[in-house]
Amino acid sequence: MPGIDSYTKLLLHCNGTDGSTTFTDDSGTSKTVTSVGTAQIDTAVSKFGGASGLFDGDSDYVYTSSHTDFAMGTGDFTVDYWAKFASSSLQDIWWIAYSDGFGVRMNRAGQTNKMSLLMAGSTWFDISYTIDTTAWHHFAFVRTGTNLLVFIDGTKVLDTTSSANLVCNTDVLIGTGNYGSGYYFNGQLDEFRISKGIARWTSDFTPPTEAYSTDTPTYNSGLMIVF
Repeated sequence: MPGIDSYTKLLLHCNGTDGSTTFTDDSGTSKTVTSVGTAQIDTAVSKFGGASGLFDGDSDYVYTSSHTDFAMGTGDFTVDYWAKFASSSLQDIWWIAYSDGFGVRMNRAGQTNKMSLLMAGSTWFDISYTIDTTAWHHFAFVRTGTNLLVFIDGTKVLDTTSSANLVCNTDVLIGTGNYGSGYYFNGQLDEFRISKGIARWTSDFTPPTEAYSTDTPTYNSGLMIVF
């Protein structure tokens, strides 16, 4: 399935050898991704590709250093991934660590059945969401113009506005939150992608049915004869 293009700034297929702590960026931008704790590749459970990233909810996460590729400014962006939760505890899923925070937290501040998206450290957008620990689910966070959209399994669950200027100046964290929040994702991730300058979805859609690949089509170079 297409999905790796010039807009793709980070892509973790989370493939590899079981137990490996190597997470490879397959976006084409070759960013270094560092594993912390026991965050590892797991071949026992996956959405695509026969492996996924395993996080134990205790001290595991991966990160990549700040980069202009993650400075969204006031422009369009998309963060999307597949997640399979192992628990419904308070946990941070990802954090693109701007000076005042941009990320997703489950059941923050004693909430239950809430997914909260923080934009620029000042506004929480809360979405009713009961964590399902039995299956994979697709999540997409999209800004198009000043419209901020969230989709779960291709269905729009949030449609609001945000013109926050997002200037990345610290690490991008996957599996935990900004400034050592102590809240760690407990579950598995697959096909984690950050896209800059594009709103990949603006209305309900069918979630991806296979792993992302390049957008370059392959043509048959044989002779075509028309009668």
